[in-house]
Amino acid sequence: LPHKSIEGVWESLVYREPIPESMLRILTRMIEISKQGLDPAIVTLQNLALLYGPPGSGKTTLAHGLAQKLSIRLGRDYAATKLIEVNSSTLTSKWFGESGKLVGKLFDTISTLSADETILIIVVIDEVETLAGSREKALQTNEVGDAIRSTNELLQGLDRLRQRPNVVFICTSNLKENIDAAFVDRCGIEQMIGAPSVEGAYEIFRSVINELIKANLV
Repeated sequence: LPHKSIEGVWESLVYREPIPESMLRILTRMIEISKQGLDPAIVTLQNLALLYGPPGSGKTTLAHGLAQKLSIRLGRDYAATKLIEVNSSTLTSKWFGESGKLVGKLFDTISTLSADETILIIVVIDEVETLAGSREKALQTNEVGDAIRSTNELLQGLDRLRQRPNVVFICTSNLKENIDAAFVDRCGIEQMIGAPSVEGAYEIFRSVINELIKANLV
């Protein structure tokens, strides 16, 4: 990052409230604070943001836009920025015990990459409830297998990387109520992304039509 495949994503975001700008400002400040070497026994801080809301509200697009903007804003602080995109469904396995191992390997990879403190690592995890499902609900339904192991591995991985200020997690979820409370507790930002307003829907529709006109398709 920055990458031309995400170019223009930030400008395409339409919200009634200045959510993108506010989140960018808070995330930037969180990264700056986490670099100060604060005592983790006193100040618990993790560069972890959760975007939740109904499907189609633009959570993933916002996550990509934030990643691109962070890479530009922090370009003077880091020699390079790497984006790791995680599709949660690819880490679930039909084989018993494998999902937890796959999550563990993911965090091993992130840990290895982030060992170079001159590189900013931004991890975008879509549908994080798949990996961080509520263990309490799993126990109530007798689903004590991979679901709980996956959540445990995710939480342990986050704790291992807490002292890496150059690692930022931006997660999305359609079902916040299904996410484990311990994961939510680790989030520095919890932002509800609702369905577009009438004005927002109009602007989105207008931008699509203009793009089709530009391409001589209408």
